[in-house]
Amino acid sequence: MPAWKPCVSSTRTAAPTWRSSWREGVILEPQRAEAHLALAMAWQGMRNPRAALVELRRAQTLFRLPEQRARVGELIRSLRAGAPDSLRAVFARDSLEHEVAARRDSLPPRAR
Repeated sequence: MPAWKPCVSSTRTAAPTWRSSWREGVILEPQRAEAHLALAMAWQGMRNPRAALVELRRAQTLFRLPEQRARVGELIRSLRAGAPDSLRAVFARDSLEHEVAARRDSLPPRAR
């Protein structure tokens, strides 16, 4: 069971507390993919796709099972599809960086 308990509220006035609670989960358990995924969803709910993307990528690297990583990839694609035009360059750069990193990680150690 996680050491953190998110405090979720549907009111806008509770947003700073809500965000702080999710951040606390990442601070207490930085290697826990679920904590980063939860924080990403909180950022998405707060309409901050740039911060959500950072946390989704972190969660994706921490998940071990391919199907978990694939699910996070689907969330990233969904986030990208709903992002405003002003963030297209951010998402394009992220996709390129992620693709390059994935290729580099798939190379044998001597080829890196």
